This record gives sequence, C-alpha cells and structure tokens, in this order.
Amino acid sequence: MRITLTSALCGALIIAGLTAGPPSLAQSSGQQSVLRDIGGMLTGAKPGDSVQRTERGLLLETRHCTEGQTPVSALMRGRLGIEQEETLLALFERILCARSDDGMGQLNIARFGGEAADPFATGLVFYSGSQELGEWPAKPEGESPRNEAYISMLGLSPDSPIGGVSLWDVQAPGRVRVWFAPFLHMPSDAMTYDFELRGGRWVWVAGIASVRM
Repeated sequence: MRITLTSALCGALIIAGLTAGPPSLAQSSGQQSVLRDIGGMLTGAKPGDSVQRTERGLLLETRHCTEGQTPVSALMRGRLGIEQEETLLALFERILCARSDDGMGQLNIARFGGEAADPFATGLVFYSGSQELGEWPAKPEGESPRNEAYISMLGLSPDSPIGGVSLWDVQAPGRVRVWFAPFLHMPSDAMTYDFELRGGRWVWVAGIASVRM
C-alpha cells in the first residue's frame, strides 16, 4: 500500500521529531521560533505582520518585497523618529528588493548612483552559536570605489512568500543600521545595511554579509 504524505503531515512529523527531546530544550524560545519557521515553510502558513521593540531596535516581521506594494514603508512609517524617515524606508526597500545583476545574488553598488556612498564599505563576517539577528558584531573590512563594489544576496530571498525579519537600529539621529535575514534565530545568512544622513539626504554607506558557521 502506498501512503501519500501531505506537506502539513510532513511538517507535523518533523516538528514532532525535533521536539522529542527534553522539555526544557523544546520549550526554549529559540527552538520554538526555528520550529515555527520550519513548519511555515512546509505547510505554507504565513504568520501575521508585526513590529516589536527590542533591546537592539525595532524588529519587523513581514514579507518585505511584494510587487506593487511597499510593506516595509507601510509598517515602519512614524516609528523610527528620524529626519527624512520615508526617504530612508523607500531607499531600503529599493535596495533590498532589487533584482541581482547576475541572477546569482550579486548586486553591483554602482546601480544606485548617488544614493550609495563613494567609496562604499563592504565586509563578510562569520558567527556561530545560538545567536539572534543583530547579536554578533558586523564591521566593514574595507572600502572600494562605488563602481567596483558589490554585495552578494545569495541565500537570502526578500521576495519569498514566507515573511522575513529586519532589525532597525537607530544608532544616532543621522545613522541607521538595518539587519535582514529569513529568520530571527540563528539565520544561516544575513545582511547588514548601514545608512547615514548626509547633506539632508540618506545615503547607503556599507553592506556587510554574515554567515553562520
């Protein structure tokens, strides 16, 4: 007899297996979040949009890139308390939702013209352990001329039907860092976007990739 497993049943079986360990482990907030993410991927469930204030900044959970819509601007408007807020939100969405130049996740910085700094700072950092988005240090490794700089979005899918997370850290009235990843807990890949207010307008100054080892 052939048994057909639905995606929902597969998800339930996997989640059941992952929670079969000691209760203290299964009840940890980090594991529960990972289980929720896996369950959503397998069953197609879509958690509701949310904005929460955390110790590291405002945490936005939503599908960040939807054609013809601006979900980040709609949900974050009026929350950052900075000058030219709508301009920054629009710039971030334009960067995050841009299609790669090579179809493999590479994004050339020159395409953003004066909205990106020249020179532009980039970097790649590695982290380990059960850390949440934004808990590990992320610093640029160096600067390149804008027309030579690029970042890689490989492993990230901002337009996925499954919502991602962004963490908004207002470090100063004229400096904002935004983290983006598919998951909050232990993301395998993440990006950090640094913005500065220069001459009354927001400029993208750095893009740093993070990889979990």
